[in-house]
Amino acid sequence: MDGWLNNLNYVRYKIFAATSRVSRGGLGIFLTLSFFFPSYAYAQTIFVTEYQSEADVKVYITKYRGDADLVVYIVKYKSDASNRNGKWFYVDSKFKSDKIIFFTKYRAQSDVKVYYTHYKNQSKWRNSEKFHLFH
Repeated sequence: MDGWLNNLNYVRYKIFAATSRVSRGGLGIFLTLSFFFPSYAYAQTIFVTEYQSEADVKVYITKYRGDADLVVYIVKYKSDASNRNGKWFYVDSKFKSDKIIFFTKYRAQSDVKVYYTHYKNQSKWRNSEKFHLFH
C-alpha cells in the first residue's frame, strides 16, 4: 500500500510541477504553432479524476516495467506530449483533456497497467492490444 501511495504522490507532484510552470507568453507561441503545425494539437493530455465513474480509462501503477502495458513519461510542456508513445501532459481540467483517468488500488480493477519512467526515450506501449483505450 505504501508503494502505491508513493507512486500516486509522485504523480501528483509531477502534475503540480507541470501546471505551475505555464507562462502567458508560451501559450501564444503554442497556439501559433498549433495553427501552422497541427500535429502539436494532438498531444495526449490527461486529467486525473477522483471518481471512477467519470474516468475513460482506469489505470493501475506497477512497480516494474515488465508488468506494464504502457511505459509513461510525464512531460513538462504540452507540445512535448504525444498520443502514440506514452508521453503524457497532465492538465487541471477535464474539459482540456483528451482522456480522463482514474488510478485504481488493485490491478484487477484496471483497464491499463502503467509504469512511470524518468527517461523520455523509454516511454512506449508494451501491450498494443490496449492501445485503443487511449485513442
